[in-house]
Amino acid sequence: MKKDAVAYLNTRKKGDFAAQKAEVEDYCKYRFEIVGIFHDHRANATPPEKRKAFAEMLDHCAANNCPDIIIYDLADLARDMDVGLETLKNLNDRSYIVYCVNNDFL
Repeated sequence: MKKDAVAYLNTRKKGDFAAQKAEVEDYCKYRFEIVGIFHDHRANATPPEKRKAFAEMLDHCAANNCPDIIIYDLADLARDMDVGLETLKNLNDRSYIVYCVNNDFL
């Protein structure tokens, strides 16, 4: 049985959303049911916690008991690697499990 998960995408170029969404769907094909896709555009310099779609995703996860979060890759989560790692730590501390589709290092 597939587990429910949400996807968070942060894209830089127009065509990136469709390409990343397709890769996320392929990654999740056998393991996860995507119940929501949250998308910010050109927000790399803004810390994830201050982005509109990221906050909406966390609200959705909390309201629907959905601990699994799929991201495209860590570089798209935050431009500053320290900020990205801090965000992952904060999500982990809140009992969320983050999966990276591209260049999964976990």
